[in-house]
Amino acid sequence: MQARIIEKRRYSLNLLIYFTGPKEEVLLRTLLGGPIAQPINAAVPPGELPTTFGVTVLDQEKRVVYDQTRLADGVVASTAFSHARGLALLSLDEGLYTLSITPLSDVSALAPFRTEIELTYSAK
Repeated sequence: MQARIIEKRRYSLNLLIYFTGPKEEVLLRTLLGGPIAQPINAAVPPGELPTTFGVTVLDQEKRVVYDQTRLADGVVASTAFSHARGLALLSLDEGLYTLSITPLSDVSALAPFRTEIELTYSAK
């Protein structure tokens, strides 16, 4: 995946998983778990599908600017039709980047769902 960054910021790299109705949402919530990093959600059980991802980011000169493996659990954001699992936080300057995301654990339980990779930032 390629991304053109037009402003230096800290970006979130997320896996978006879409659901089409209440039954799929319940199944997805069971797999992913609840929101993370919020004290109000301390009693929410963890998901049944923690996932390990390798994330590598190359700049336009093909230099490695990020290369990490991390375990992702829970969700970092939700909409009426999707949940997002955080994969990485990236500090990127202006330029063209190539991002590679490799699942290192079994994610076949997500196969019935439509997924996308999101690179976004918060204006906060």
